[in-house]
Amino acid sequence: MAKIVKSEAENFKRLIRFVLEPKSNVVHIVGKNMAGKTSAMDAVASTIGGEKFCPPDPIRKGEKHAVARQQLDNGYVVERRWDRLADGRVISKLTVRDEKGIEKKKPQGFLDALLPREMIDPMWFDRAKPREQAEALLKIADVKFDFAKAATERQAAYDQRTEIGRELKATEALVESAASLPEPGQLVDVDELLRRQESIADEQRERQRVLSAAEAAKLARNQAEDMVEDARRQVAEAEARLADRVLKLGEAVKAEKRANAEATLLGPDLTGKSLREDIQKAQQHNEDVRSRQRQMAEHSKRLQLLANLETDYKNQ
Repeated sequence: MAKIVKSEAENFKRLIRFVLEPKSNVVHIVGKNMAGKTSAMDAVASTIGGEKFCPPDPIRKGEKHAVARQQLDNGYVVERRWDRLADGRVISKLTVRDEKGIEKKKPQGFLDALLPREMIDPMWFDRAKPREQAEALLKIADVKFDFAKAATERQAAYDQRTEIGRELKATEALVESAASLPEPGQLVDVDELLRRQESIADEQRERQRVLSAAEAAKLARNQAEDMVEDARRQVAEAEARLADRVLKLGEAVKAEKRANAEATLLGPDLTGKSLREDIQKAQQHNEDVRSRQRQMAEHSKRLQLLANLETDYKNQ
């Protein structure tokens, strides 16, 4: 845990110039009313605690600037500067530099992780709970004390004492009640009770078997009734189909008789085989005739051509 080894402030609230170099872990700030004691503590909180700890107007009346600076034992210097603008607004800037003067990029986050809240807000101790105050004092005094372990040991001791007290009261109650205990009665034949229990269990199992068999028989009867009903429905449908087919058979027989009666009125069966052969022969004959006609026409043309050629030849 970092510690403040030097605290400074200029023109902060009531302070003109303030310098404090603690020589121990505990610092007493004393003075008259309105002397600036609260201003000195606010300077610490405002420097390292963030904007939420800064007062509305931290600059001393009549001044335009204020600064508070805290030097830590690890070499870091924390400085917050306030400036009053022309319009009356006050702005602040926080810087944190290490012992080499290198400035931290996120100074507030660095401080929040580095410093405990009791160091940021000195008045926090007055508002804290007793256990938080004890933890803070132990931290400042650098004394190691495990509150969790102590609480566990205390609870274990308390629980053990409670258990012993409970056993003590229970034992006392038993001792007191023993004086008024009645005379012991006759022993009960537990074996006989067990045999009766087993007999009753056998009867229950037999009863369950009979009831299960009856239920199974009822289920089988319901299934048989369903099968009979289904078979009756199928028979009725088959009878309807049979009646329809018998009717159609009768109609077919009548139609056959009418057709046979009409067939007896027909003349002799004239086959078309010989006629087809005659047609084929006639077609072939006609084709031969046409072929010879074409040949004769060609021959006539050749004879005419020959005659014309001979005439032309004689006339030359």
